[in-house]
Amino acid sequence: MANVKRLSVVALLRDVPQYGLVRGQVGTVGAVVQPGYFEVDFRDRLGAYVSAVVSSDDLLALHRERKSAPAMAFSVAAGRP
Repeated sequence: MANVKRLSVVALLRDVPQYGLVRGQVGTVGAVVQPGYFEVDFRDRLGAYVSAVVSSDDLLALHRERKSAPAMAFSVAAGRP
């Protein structure tokens, strides 16, 4: 997975049952263990904490910003310009 680095926010692409983690769970990369493997920290709503080493193939980098702004803005709710 390109663009995954320390402090990246990521989501799991598969369950990791040995840690009680499920696909879609969101975590933060705490460290790069070796190329292609990351220590990812997960917390639930109650503050329970799990740290797991996860392959980049099993992660999706999440983004809060767009890469580039569109030439024309549109309403998401209306779905049209």
